[in-house]
Amino acid sequence: MPEVTYSIIIPVLNEERNILPMYEKLVEVMPEKNFEIIFVDDGSRDSTFAEIERLVARDHRVKGISFSRNFGHQIALTAGYDLAMGSAVICLDGDLQQPPDLIPQMIDKWKEGYDIVFAIREDPKEVPLFKRVTSKLYYKLFNTLSKIEIPPGAADFRLMDRKVVDALKMFRERNRFLRGMIGWMGFKSYLLRYKPHERKHGKSKYSLKKCSVWRWMVFSPFLRILLNFPAYSEGLFRYLPSLTLSTHCTPRSNSKLLSLVGHPL
Repeated sequence: MPEVTYSIIIPVLNEERNILPMYEKLVEVMPEKNFEIIFVDDGSRDSTFAEIERLVARDHRVKGISFSRNFGHQIALTAGYDLAMGSAVICLDGDLQQPPDLIPQMIDKWKEGYDIVFAIREDPKEVPLFKRVTSKLYYKLFNTLSKIEIPPGAADFRLMDRKVVDALKMFRERNRFLRGMIGWMGFKSYLLRYKPHERKHGKSKYSLKKCSVWRWMVFSPFLRILLNFPAYSEGLFRYLPSLTLSTHCTPRSNSKLLSLVGHPL
């Protein structure tokens, strides 16, 4: 198999109508052809994984992971990072609100020598005032108490160099806040700003209530890590006790914790 320069990780949950448009957009915008696309199905209840399987059969650059249930966005991203082979690893959501068109600019900055390129969301005026205010307050509080600077609007849309990914893979705790963990490592970074696109298909997985609960759930354990000790012992916690690897599509009925589909690594 040719060397992979770019890995693109896309965690998805009930995004059956967005899988093909996302794939087609990535193929269109990627400046080079030596890339892989890793879809991580986080326990979808629709035909999301069936759509991924169709792409796997069609394009050897596409791989798929299917969880037996919903384990959460951060674990889905972690599974993608564990599988990614690229020299640069890009992650973005599967709803096309985070524009794939920004990826060529991220790659340009990586080639200039930046280890991490963060995509920073600029919320339009249509976003409710309460959500904008609470989001800014959350990041201000987090940055003050943790002494880690996470820019407001920094989600999980980013590019990371291979050495950053390898360092991140040493952290194996289960309660994960990847934005904070990546910021804590201190690699050379660059910020690119973007305006989110409107969602065309499906519904947002993050209601105001869920966002608020998630923020406070990740806040407490990550602060304990920062204030006490960095738990980066490899193998401290393993979130994947079993893995099925196949050169063909693995039926969901045979999945224990997850199924992985793709071509031989």
